[in-house]
Amino acid sequence: MTENNPYAAVSKALVRALGRLRDRHADMTLQQAMTFFLVAQNPGITQRAIYEALGTNDSVASRTVAILSDVGSRNTPGLDLIEVKINPQDRRERILRLTPKGKRLMDDIVADFSRT
Repeated sequence: MTENNPYAAVSKALVRALGRLRDRHADMTLQQAMTFFLVAQNPGITQRAIYEALGTNDSVASRTVAILSDVGSRNTPGLDLIEVKINPQDRRERILRLTPKGKRLMDDIVADFSRT
């Protein structure tokens, strides 16, 4: 059934990738997933660049980053998938990178895509 479907392999890998994210956080939002993937794609990206890329605002980006980092929110512990560092040249700027846990998750997702 899927052998003639040009979307099957990519769709299958995406479902696996999103499932891995859901396994980390049952209520993972699309905003959080996209933020995680942007950080994976651009190590050292700033929080400002994240919210500009996603067309959101700084407060939404801050909450999203907090949940993906070790900080979390009032009701949700941090996922420890990204690390947040203050830029020493501009203390208002936050620089984002994957944590070792985030890198392992991306390695698993990349492996899922290579199996398709």
